[in-house]
Amino acid sequence: MGRSYIVEDAVEGCLSKLCEQKAGSVTGLLLGQSSPQRDFVVMATRTPPREETPAGNPVDKEWVSEHARQVSRMLPGGLSVLGVFIITDTEAKDTLTTLRQLVFAIESLVSSEQLWSSAEDDVSDCVALHVNRKTRKTFCRTFDVKDPKSTAKPADWRYQAGVCSSWSMVSCCLHVDMLVPLPDNKTDPENMDKCLKEELRGWAQRLESGVCLMDGRKLAEDAELPGGQV
Repeated sequence: MGRSYIVEDAVEGCLSKLCEQKAGSVTGLLLGQSSPQRDFVVMATRTPPREETPAGNPVDKEWVSEHARQVSRMLPGGLSVLGVFIITDTEAKDTLTTLRQLVFAIESLVSSEQLWSSAEDDVSDCVALHVNRKTRKTFCRTFDVKDPKSTAKPADWRYQAGVCSSWSMVSCCLHVDMLVPLPDNKTDPENMDKCLKEELRGWAQRLESGVCLMDGRKLAEDAELPGGQV
């Protein structure tokens, strides 16, 4: 058995409601938190329908990728887009190619805007879930998005109540005061965007090398954060 996905009960309810819709294929994102041993899925969100769907292509991977990019920007620290789901009337095996294209397209777009450097032990498996609209049967697979030749691997999908009820939440404020040199040609949006991203990337690297203190003390990387600690 491959990776395990512990899924909040509310996600099952959300997917069931989407199955009741009479539309064609329904796609969306699975959000949660990764860990070396297993992933925790706490929310499923449908990709908004596009006004004009490309002819002959019921699943628009560019549109789903853009949805993932915008959602990734809004998520708080510790949560990320773990993968995608698709709801159809067809068999799961008929959607594997589409699901693979979606997870790789999302990874390509989201990682292109990432300011932080990836760690060696970062989880690179993305979940791809198919739900049959008629039978409500789920079919879960993962793809290693760091391997262009990756094939579908089986995964365990289990619903559980109160997945994130015991999580600790850390709140912090970050004040940014930085000067960004801009090009002489300020009418070119591409040059402006490039300058801003370069400066932000340098700032992010300095922030990444900083030290986080809890009650004035540096905790070990594997230390647990007791409830109520600031």
